[in-house]
Amino acid sequence: MHHSRVLLGALTGLALYLRAHSIGADPRVVFDEVHLGNLANNYMASQFHLNPHPPLGKLLITLLFRAFGYTGGSSFDSGEPHPDFVPYVQMRRVQAVLGTLLVPVVFAACRALRLPEMAGIYILADLVDLTIKSQRQT
Repeated sequence: MHHSRVLLGALTGLALYLRAHSIGADPRVVFDEVHLGNLANNYMASQFHLNPHPPLGKLLITLLFRAFGYTGGSSFDSGEPHPDFVPYVQMRRVQAVLGTLLVPVVFAACRALRLPEMAGIYILADLVDLTIKSQRQT
């Protein structure tokens, strides 16, 4: 049991570091911000938009964006710098924390299924995806 807690702590810490390190270094709009930012704009403006996915997660993210002072209006053009009125670092931090919280959730689910080795593989696969995304932006 002690070994599992140490592993979980190490994986969660690594996930947070990889997601949060230099999170505000690049002021350009990236893919997820295009998608989530434009959905948030539509929700804030009460405009209809076609979104085939369940809205709860996007509505919660929109609520958090508003809590950071974002009121809409950015075009979120991919690769372009964020305007000064967009609190993009705080927005990215929310996503980093939510992504990090997936680590203990997946770990616990795999432990419940008696697959502790698989938990590490799933989590590392997610980190590889994160690394690939960050390398495409440079």
